[in-house]
Amino acid sequence: CTVSAATGVPSCFDGYFTEERCCHGAVDPPHTWSQVGVSEPKVACLLSMHSKPLDLSHSPNECLQGTYFYLATAGDAKLGISRMRAGLPWFVRALEKSMEDVEPIGVQKHLFVGGLCVPTTCTLAVTAAYFAPHVVPWWRFHRSKPSVINTTHAHMPPPLAVPQTVYPMQALLPIWISTRPHDADGPGARQPYWEFVIQEYRRHIAASPKTIMHGLLLVTISFGCHFWNWWKMGCQAMPHRQLAGLAMARSCLQADIVRFCLTACVVWIHMCKHGNWLPIKNDGSTAGWVYFAHDILHKVNIGFVVLMVHLRMNRTYLPRAKSLLHWLRHFMRHAVGRWLLIGPTISFWTLVYLFVFVDIVPMNNLIKSRGLYIWYAEKREQCIVAGNFWSTFLLLHEPIIGDSSPCHNADIFEGLFQIDLVVFALLLALGKYCGSIAAMLLWIPSVFWRRKQLLKSTGSWFGIYGHRFGMLLPSAFATLALSQLLQILDDGNFKRPGSRIRSLQRYLSPMMGAILVAVSCIQDALTFSQAIWQSPYLRELSVLFRDSSELLMGLRLHASELAFILGLLLLLRIGCNHSASKQDTMGRLCVISLLARLSYGINVSNLFVLHFVGGYLYDEPVELSVLSGTSRFLFTYLTSILLSMVVFILVESPCTCLLS
Repeated sequence: CTVSAATGVPSCFDGYFTEERCCHGAVDPPHTWSQVGVSEPKVACLLSMHSKPLDLSHSPNECLQGTYFYLATAGDAKLGISRMRAGLPWFVRALEKSMEDVEPIGVQKHLFVGGLCVPTTCTLAVTAAYFAPHVVPWWRFHRSKPSVINTTHAHMPPPLAVPQTVYPMQALLPIWISTRPHDADGPGARQPYWEFVIQEYRRHIAASPKTIMHGLLLVTISFGCHFWNWWKMGCQAMPHRQLAGLAMARSCLQADIVRFCLTACVVWIHMCKHGNWLPIKNDGSTAGWVYFAHDILHKVNIGFVVLMVHLRMNRTYLPRAKSLLHWLRHFMRHAVGRWLLIGPTISFWTLVYLFVFVDIVPMNNLIKSRGLYIWYAEKREQCIVAGNFWSTFLLLHEPIIGDSSPCHNADIFEGLFQIDLVVFALLLALGKYCGSIAAMLLWIPSVFWRRKQLLKSTGSWFGIYGHRFGMLLPSAFATLALSQLLQILDDGNFKRPGSRIRSLQRYLSPMMGAILVAVSCIQDALTFSQAIWQSPYLRELSVLFRDSSELLMGLRLHASELAFILGLLLLLRIGCNHSASKQDTMGRLCVISLLARLSYGINVSNLFVLHFVGGYLYDEPVELSVLSGTSRFLFTYLTSILLSMVVFILVESPCTCLLS
């Protein structure tokens, strides 16, 4: 009935099955008194709180001797795939498609109310059932206390609220519901019920013995793998040798510099969008410009695609398949090798996402922050479903399930992994030259496929630079074609010794590349940013870009994307086509090579650092400024480096030795 009402189908409610009962779980709490033991904590809780006022203005620091709870009004119902069918492959759901696929899975947003400080004997259930409904001022619930019968038993008054059972995927923050009393009066007395969420404030990080055992088991297995690798391969497989090898450049310095810059851009974007900042005023202030500076970095995901395809094209040897069996054998070997480089790290952080954050590290601001609630309540409940978890573990969630992975930010790494497999398969089957021609022919169909996915998800061009495979595929095809075109030009007249064109190219190429990248990024800022431009010319240009027709906007965005790819390729080719000594490279820029090698770990761990700061360290949001933004960026980046090195020793290094 809930789904029918939301989709416009005639309602099937009747006198008993009402919208309040079926869609919102609005049922009256029991009105009978219950008999309990007088020694139970809830009896002492109600007796101690009977004459105390409920003050929502208290902060957690003012409740050091008691237990503190956050309260929020639940938002509107949110429909999604039912828990029974979540994690099923897309073709299974397509064969059995029905209205049962959709059900209320949660709420859209919470409206924060305040916090309650109660004695330590008061649990979350007791506080929600007996104290939370009293914060509705116009209902005027009567404060009842237990009636002690004798020395062993007492009568407990009926609860004022009961847990709601409508949302099966709302296990982390269950919703409670309280119905209006019969004698309620006042301006809000017509409200039939109140749905609310309650969360306990936890002050300390606490790990269970089971979690500690799992951590020790991981360390034991890791060092066991290190010992096995040392026994089989010698001292070069030891952890300190692996760490020293991080600083050795495996490609040209330009590629390491670009990877370092792209990683820094990712951390800056996440710092702006996931930091616990106060609402940003769009009035041209300094804080506004610090925040909206990330709008110029929309193409950072495309930058990683260009870098990955460029390095694949610049390999000294690319095998050419001689038969279908030969192609399949090389492709599977490459797929397994790439997964061993990426998959274990992503899987480790996915386990941290599911079993460390919230369970061990408190996320106290879930109901105060919409972003944290989506990441650690909605998406976490979806990620723990077996089908979603194991398909994410294989980095094949979208091909199997048909949607992006809900497991933290694994979807971007999954998209890059799949793009690399497609590029390798194309080059393995056709070679560089024919593969680039095929990529040029496939670019237009991939653009239409991208547009189809955008219409299905957002209905506009806003998500054109997203994480999903379909959003990244046109960029990979364009990079293949443009990279081979530049190579053909280099192999022609531009490579003749003493050619003036070659000398001009050496100076003009980086300048032209920087201009193309800058113009493309500024165009994105003018199109997507909500900032108020100070220049009248830029303000008019921004309005013109936003108000253009869908066709013109699509053509402009794809032309800008091609300009960005061409510009970045020109910057990457400054020194990558000249032979250079690796020893000299490491001596000059070993730190850049180290940070470039840790790029995957930094990109996945920086969000955990930001969520740890915003969800646990700080109780209230802070004001964004140049100083606070820069210090948060540096703290996040440096902490992510340390975490990435630890994960490299525990997880990535043993798998790398296995690959070798």
